[in-house]
Amino acid sequence: HIGNFVLFSKDLSNPEQIVNLTTSLRNLSEEANNNIPPFIAIDHEGGRVHRFSNSITHFPSAKQISRELDLFEIKDCSRFMAHELLSLGINMNFAPVLDVYTNKKNKVIESRSYSSDPDVVLSYGRKFIEGHLEKKLIAVPKHFPGHGSTSTDSHKDLPRIKRNLDQLKKTDLMPFRELIKEDKIDCLMIGHLLVETIDSLPASLSKEFVTNILRKKWGYKGLIITDDILMNALMKYYSFEDAIVKAFNAGVDILLICEGDDYWERSYNALYNAIKTEKISHERLDESITRIRQIKEKYSLAERKRPDIRLIYNQLEKPDAILLKEKAEGKK
Repeated sequence: HIGNFVLFSKDLSNPEQIVNLTTSLRNLSEEANNNIPPFIAIDHEGGRVHRFSNSITHFPSAKQISRELDLFEIKDCSRFMAHELLSLGINMNFAPVLDVYTNKKNKVIESRSYSSDPDVVLSYGRKFIEGHLEKKLIAVPKHFPGHGSTSTDSHKDLPRIKRNLDQLKKTDLMPFRELIKEDKIDCLMIGHLLVETIDSLPASLSKEFVTNILRKKWGYKGLIITDDILMNALMKYYSFEDAIVKAFNAGVDILLICEGDDYWERSYNALYNAIKTEKISHERLDESITRIRQIKEKYSLAERKRPDIRLIYNQLEKPDAILLKEKAEGKK
């Protein structure tokens, strides 16, 4: 009864295979979940975060885009990116990166960020999201509350941020906060980042961040998805089951698990047992189920046609900015 999926390079080869895969996943998930379609997600930022072979357009990094493209061009690129993903049967993109790149020792984010200036990150992130929205592909900005000021890779250890809330509001939090105000964000990804001045728990496990700041203070009503639960940022300090329950009780809606099959069953059992022993309330569960269904209805996932491989090669012309980039690189 798995409801949603994330795809990686190891799952993907040519467009025909990808369409067959996403169609099969949708059929199986709908059959098991009363015809409720799944989110089928991918990390498709451009630059070094690109999961496909050469058959799918490889977009520039965020850093290159903000230096070489104007705001009209980034929106055009975003629309084309969404068109290709939807044509493959993918309906959710873990992008754009809204991290403000303020620590030059940060090799984790680096070229994945639009800028060290929060206003530039806001402007380009806004146009990226608007391009996806126009094509009805779900954008998932990341990594709230901001990964740009730390040099620690959350795949390896827990990043620690020493800035206080007022400092964060001016930099790391600003793009997220403004786009939530503008009602541009339907889903966001929360990172495993410890802001020591605000909570003793990582943001992804923190009720202060998820419920008090995002939900109550900022009025955010959309989905909240964790970064991969199995990153060492959490697994070095918490058991898998403990992290699952803490994240869900903090107010997270979807727990991202990017490794082996047994973790899916373990996550289900952890949540089931927590509900059974009243560590998680039925009300908390119903809140997330409602939000998940609302987003699936808003983006008309149930009415969406099956992917058509011909759409990748037809209907839309590549943006001029991408054609110029490919020409400069000697590609057809």
